[in-house]
Amino acid sequence: MLVLCHAYLFGFNDALETVNVEQEENNVVSRNALVSTYDGYYKAIKKHLYKMDKNFTIETTLKLDRELRKNKMEKWNKIFDKLDKDTRIMNMRYDTKGSYSITYDSHAKYVYAVKYDSSSKDLKRYDKFINKWNRKHIDSEMTDEEKVREIHDYIVSKCNYSYGDKGEKWFYKNSKNAANAKLGKYSIYTSLAMVFENGGVCAAYSNLFYDLAKKAGLEVKYIRGTITNSRRHAWNLVKVDGKWYHLDATWDDNNGGVKDYNYNFYLKSDKYMRENDHLWNPKSYPKCKESYEIEEDEDASDDFEYEYDMDDSDDCE
Repeated sequence: MLVLCHAYLFGFNDALETVNVEQEENNVVSRNALVSTYDGYYKAIKKHLYKMDKNFTIETTLKLDRELRKNKMEKWNKIFDKLDKDTRIMNMRYDTKGSYSITYDSHAKYVYAVKYDSSSKDLKRYDKFINKWNRKHIDSEMTDEEKVREIHDYIVSKCNYSYGDKGEKWFYKNSKNAANAKLGKYSIYTSLAMVFENGGVCAAYSNLFYDLAKKAGLEVKYIRGTITNSRRHAWNLVKVDGKWYHLDATWDDNNGGVKDYNYNFYLKSDKYMRENDHLWNPKSYPKCKESYEIEEDEDASDDFEYEYDMDDSDDCE
């Protein structure tokens, strides 16, 4: 028996939207067995997003609507926190405006209508870039730190922090502008913008570092936190020789200054990061007890030049 119908959105949209129940049959293109756990719900959504399904239904025995009405969002939010930290899904920039749910006595159906900002062709081209870069610059004889440095130096020497084609003033005019800023056709929050347009914001830097480090066989995490004035910021944790360290490629990029990049936030401890305007939830990430001792070549970036040109990515189409 149908007892409730209401809209529920995830992704970029904050507003709720009422949808007529009669739309259900037109929107559903795939069905799953009843999902009974939050982890199962997360995996079901992730599977559809990875396939870039535009319409799908998840049927579940979880009492999600009841929890939403009572504002008990902790378990529900964890699903989308995990999705929002998935670098592949971040590169898709999905929007679920028009999605809705139908609740029955025994279970509920969540009907999703998804719009993707990136195409499958974009993602395939990006994957080929990651694979090609890894073959050219990473080998099994390198130490963990050598791999990390190769990736770090590549990103900070080739890319620049960017608010998008319309500039910083337009970006900060309102939240809608900030959410939709692009370089070319790519969102400034994605590593697609970094690879194919040479720029982006902290999320893009961290996303690209994550993907290159993962491909190089390193243990790596994408970390979200805040900086001065509670502004949101993203950087990475990476494991070197069995120990975790912070790495903030964004803040190591001087954007074409006298010295193009530095190592100020390269393999640092928790203590160092806190003393330098980085805050995060320590319960959600491994501890970084000490900073890594590095031998920095003061003149390295002045004459630094990579054989691999960003334009080589065109070969991936």
